[in-house]
Amino acid sequence: MTFKLILFGIISIVTLAIAAESYLRKNRSRPLSRVKEDAKTADDHYVEDQQSQLGMEATDVAAVERTHHNNENIERRNAQKQHDNRRNK
Repeated sequence: MTFKLILFGIISIVTLAIAAESYLRKNRSRPLSRVKEDAKTADDHYVEDQQSQLGMEATDVAAVERTHHNNENIERRNAQKQHDNRRNK
């Protein structure tokens, strides 16, 4: 009987720890990318126009930059929606 109580206690503590961690993490926003805003300005592109870096010969740089820009816009909208949802609760 003592073994069962000890086992039940251990299982209960683990379950409570998992539930507490889950509750604390549910309100944290997780950005799609970890790119810092100050790392890239409007005039500073990853690759200069009409030039390619070594190993980038077959990469469509314009498509990469469009995709990066679109992802930043999506991330910004999602962050705004999360902020609005939290404020409305």
